[in-house]
Amino acid sequence: AGVEWLRAWDFGATAGGGDPTVGVKLGMWNGRPVIADVVRFQGAPDEVERVLIATASRDGTGCVIDLPQDPGQAGKAQVQYFTQRLAGYRVKSSPESGNKVTRAEPLASQVNIGNAAIVRGAWNRDFIEELRTFPNGKHDDQVDAASRAFASFVTRSTPGIIEYYRRQAEKIKAGESN
Repeated sequence: AGVEWLRAWDFGATAGGGDPTVGVKLGMWNGRPVIADVVRFQGAPDEVERVLIATASRDGTGCVIDLPQDPGQAGKAQVQYFTQRLAGYRVKSSPESGNKVTRAEPLASQVNIGNAAIVRGAWNRDFIEELRTFPNGKHDDQVDAASRAFASFVTRSTPGIIEYYRRQAEKIKAGESN
């Protein structure tokens, strides 16, 4: 079986300072989380939109895009806008719940026992350093995005009928049988 990919985002609030915007691409392979890519930058809202769309294009339509929804009307409007701009991609969104440490613990548990992999890339050093210093480091945005991505895989309930038929159609398209 192939790897199912998802890129989860954590949006930064400011350009040129403060928290960066981060997108972590994570897949599950034989029950093992695989972190394949990290996009990390600081930018104004128009740059965030541009990078989000460019990253989706590079990841392809097979990669689910998972967006955080900030509370209130502005968060709902942002998710709706980005979802419209990402037409043709599978986009999901949800508000964050619980504190950052609690959200990070499930992935941290897998990393701590060696049941996680990281694809070699220029982003590795910064990513590993942030994980190492969390929750006391300067930034936690990569941890937040990676935790969101992992949670998307492990907190799934039984797929609904639409998801079932989507998966069946993908198998047929790929030439697989049940």
